[in-house]
Amino acid sequence: MGGAGSRCGCRRGGGKEAIDAANAACRKHLPNGGDPGKPSPEMVEQSREMARCMRENGVPDFPDPDETGGIRIEADKDGGLNPESPEFKAAEQKCDRFLPKPADGQQPRRETRSEG
Repeated sequence: MGGAGSRCGCRRGGGKEAIDAANAACRKHLPNGGDPGKPSPEMVEQSREMARCMRENGVPDFPDPDETGGIRIEADKDGGLNPESPEFKAAEQKCDRFLPKPADGQQPRRETRSEG
């Protein structure tokens, strides 16, 4: 990970402390030092449209974006949102056009967090 002289990395089984230390050491290699910057009003509106589209296309519990335009999906094994379900995937395909495109031209970051 990184070029010559770089001290980024994390060993398997290192635990949360090792991961946090590796993240801190490598932050300088990220664009803007890891700070995503403030989204444009257009980007936040795209996130709202994405959420609306997902709800209209079979995912009624899809959350609204936060004030930064971020959409946090809490995946739940007990009947909540399941990003791996056929309904979710079908809606996502229909609504991908609303997925905000970062200013740096990179693909949007998609994260899910499982509970339970």
